[in-house]
Amino acid sequence: MPIFPDRELDGVYAAIGEILTDEELELLVREATGKDIYNEFCSISDTRKVKIKKTIEALKSEGNERWLLTYVLIYAAAQERLRRKFREKVVNAFPKTLKDLPEAETHVGKVLANLAKVLNIPLTLRLKAALRSKQRKFEDVVQSIVMLFAYKRLHELLLMLLFTISHNETLLAGPSEDVTLKLESITRQIGQVIQQAPVSLALLGDAGKEQVGIVEELAKLSVSVAAARGPDNIASAIDDIQRFVRQRVGDLNKKIFATVQKLSFEPFMIDFPSEIEERDEFKDLVQAMRDLTATILARTLKHRIWQDAENQMSLVGNYFVAADDAPAIAEDWFALRDCIDWLAALEPDEPWLNEAKVYATELETELFKEQQLDEGARIHFDTYRTWFMGPFKKVDETLTMDYGSLCKIDDQIKKITDELR
Repeated sequence: MPIFPDRELDGVYAAIGEILTDEELELLVREATGKDIYNEFCSISDTRKVKIKKTIEALKSEGNERWLLTYVLIYAAAQERLRRKFREKVVNAFPKTLKDLPEAETHVGKVLANLAKVLNIPLTLRLKAALRSKQRKFEDVVQSIVMLFAYKRLHELLLMLLFTISHNETLLAGPSEDVTLKLESITRQIGQVIQQAPVSLALLGDAGKEQVGIVEELAKLSVSVAAARGPDNIASAIDDIQRFVRQRVGDLNKKIFATVQKLSFEPFMIDFPSEIEERDEFKDLVQAMRDLTATILARTLKHRIWQDAENQMSLVGNYFVAADDAPAIAEDWFALRDCIDWLAALEPDEPWLNEAKVYATELETELFKEQQLDEGARIHFDTYRTWFMGPFKKVDETLTMDYGSLCKIDDQIKKITDELR
């Protein structure tokens, strides 16, 4: 981890202060730490930069600075304030915020172990009386986890379909028999979504009503693809699916982001009898739950940045359809490449950064050799795009796995709520 001099960290604190108001900072500190910023970390008369500096440095002394920094980044993203320069400044100074994140399973195991000790089943009559007012809040935690997993599972199905159809231009450029085989793979993938989506929709309950049309619309589009004949009809059918799926993936991204922001284990961290709050197991439970929340938020944010890069990849791909001159693509291409290189560097145990540089260099050599978007440049871009799907798919699978790990907490919470009935 690089050591940043104080003057550079001051720049980070100032940057955070520029995008947050005092009220927002107070709220985020409360959500991230459960503490009042003025009671624990700084004075109300301090400048905002100093408030941020004192708070982060106090958390850093305990190894918990990523709690607040993660909340800052995800809040900025939700408010459309997370500019690339800002997020890189924060993460470069505090790598643990997004780099080499632990799997949620690690924290879930600690949560379950300490939760079982603190709220051991069967509960005593005295503890039941003390916790009965929390029953609804406990159930809300379970519901948030279920909804988060269901939205992500639905998103995953559509994202895999999007990967299958993303090479629209490549598909049409291939031999006719290759086109037929690829069309069949698309219809098979649509069939999987139609078959598996209802399970996620059922978990969402009333919240899934607006997603029900996914199955019906995909069934119609599948028929159109299967019946398509000739390059123009095939292109039109694939464009229709691509637009529909991309829009739905975008909608589900928003649902996931909104749901994960509401995920809170606060009911299990405050307002317990003193004899419980004073136990080491309770303190360990709070630490594990805050670590888990920060990890889930960070993984979700990282996934969103990868998703934004995939959207930009699609836009860059449009240059090859229009066959513009190479200079027209330069600004968007280099912005995309820099973003992907940065994302790849967040996973030091993966070979992604070196691979990204190799494929990008090969593309740029071909792309700007004659300043034209010729067939050779398009092939190299397709190779880069195909490579990109590998790391993104792994990032997506890891997020799904983290959300699945959260579901393990459900059973323990349900046992507790059952005891309170």
